[in-house]
Amino acid sequence: MPGEDFEFPTTVPTLAKVPPQFRPCYRPTGFGGFTLTPEAGDALAVHLAEVATLETAHAAAMGAADRAIAERTDTLRGMVTRKAIGDAMDDAGVPGKLMSGAQALFSSTHEIEVDEPTEQGGERVVIVRDRFGLQSLDAAVRGWLASDEGKPYVPAPKFQGEFGEMISRLKAQR
Repeated sequence: MPGEDFEFPTTVPTLAKVPPQFRPCYRPTGFGGFTLTPEAGDALAVHLAEVATLETAHAAAMGAADRAIAERTDTLRGMVTRKAIGDAMDDAGVPGKLMSGAQALFSSTHEIEVDEPTEQGGERVVIVRDRFGLQSLDAAVRGWLASDEGKPYVPAPKFQGEFGEMISRLKAQR
């Protein structure tokens, strides 16, 4: 709308720079120039107060929206992280009954980052930062399961060879 950025000065030398729709708000001073009418000045003050109130309310609403978005983003990152760690541990053979403890301990001892998906619709990538840099989550989980801290979560190896076959046959006869 024309004149939206007009500042409403209290006096103007001529009406040339005053938008046509606001010219009735000014009256001649008698000394050459024009002054803002008291009614228009009062309306302007009320309007400016309303604008300030609306701007404050808008800033508060935007702050609340930003906090809600950050909270939801944190929740989503947590869900993605838990799912990715669970999948990596499942792939590594951690038994289901030990999974929640293994995930909790791994999460508390590793700095885990979630990269945002690409604009082309890619998936989120979960990576682990350690003192040597970044590594894939799968590599970090395998390394942790091989450590003293993670070994209790690794299932016992299956018997192999002729002895293992004999044990399997005996278990099958039960």
